[in-house]
Amino acid sequence: MYEFNVIIGPEKYRHIREINQFIDLSDFKSVFITANNYVPFKHNVNYCNSQINIILPDLIVKPFVRKPYGPVSFINLKNLDKMLTGDLINCVELYSFVSSKCVKIAKQKKIKICLSSWETISSNPLFYFPPYSFNVNNVKNSTDMFIVPTHKAALCLENIKIDKEKIKVIKPGIDTLKFKPSKHYHDKFRILFVGRLDSEKGINILLESFLKLYDKIKEVELWFCGPTRSGKKLFDYLNYLSSKYPIKIFGDVPNDKLSSIYNQCDVLCLPSIDRTKWGFKIWEEQFGWTLVEAMSCGLPIIASDCGAIQEVIGSHNFLVNQNSSKMLNDAFTKLVENPNLLKEIGKMNRLRALQFYDINKQRVKLNDVMINLIES
Repeated sequence: MYEFNVIIGPEKYRHIREINQFIDLSDFKSVFITANNYVPFKHNVNYCNSQINIILPDLIVKPFVRKPYGPVSFINLKNLDKMLTGDLINCVELYSFVSSKCVKIAKQKKIKICLSSWETISSNPLFYFPPYSFNVNNVKNSTDMFIVPTHKAALCLENIKIDKEKIKVIKPGIDTLKFKPSKHYHDKFRILFVGRLDSEKGINILLESFLKLYDKIKEVELWFCGPTRSGKKLFDYLNYLSSKYPIKIFGDVPNDKLSSIYNQCDVLCLPSIDRTKWGFKIWEEQFGWTLVEAMSCGLPIIASDCGAIQEVIGSHNFLVNQNSSKMLNDAFTKLVENPNLLKEIGKMNRLRALQFYDINKQRVKLNDVMINLIES
């Protein structure tokens, strides 16, 4: 049994569904290195608690870096040199200050290191401008293996001159026994959105399309699940529309309750939009956990051509142009008017989830590539 140090950091530094991949690996004892007493899972994990070291005050970086803390944040973790032991270290993203510190320690202690990279934009300024570029160069030169969730993420790493042989595509998994079809009878056609209630998620386009659909077909509903991070304006607009139209806002639903929500709806919609800053594209959909959960529950998907979405959902779902309320409306109308197509796509999605995104299968693949790394 090998000892595996996984850098988790403070709450929301890494997505909880992502770090769930590192539990119950057959050949590894996982040690999660968290910060500020964060305990994401209660079972099958050993914890080592660190504290955040703030490199630059939040007030200075607030215009550039979102909170809560993430890999882009100007933070590090204290006492990592004492905590990192064992056979293998995992951290996340090349531009992270934490990743840069980890690879230095791994090199000193002669511990193998694998880095999880979700980034899909090879032109992202974080790769090229200081101080992040210093982290990137350090991590590129010292990391033994890069684990990516999609081929699009793999291509991103290749484009910034990382050896293709070091890159391993391991699709993330979910609990397909928890997220499974269990339909609840309802009269109206329900469209579901799950995710951050932010403008880059295409909320305004979705609302515009839904109102057009409602003008033609009254037996429709639109459900929203997710936290709001863009401020009060968008949330107030959603609340205003929900008082006039069949729109329901459920807030940030716990993951263990989401399966029931999926199974009370007919289609999932994720019309995300690329986010740019100062002329650079700095964000697109890197994966989309809700896409996989919805597919596992047998829902058809209508989504935009943003980032890695098409790779995740395949070619049998509806892919629309970004910012196109007309294409969204046409897709909604087609599914409303064709229940057999709705069922057919739903069945295909369940099979896709079982084949590619079952967490037990994906943990075996992750375990095997890490064994190969250690024993090479």
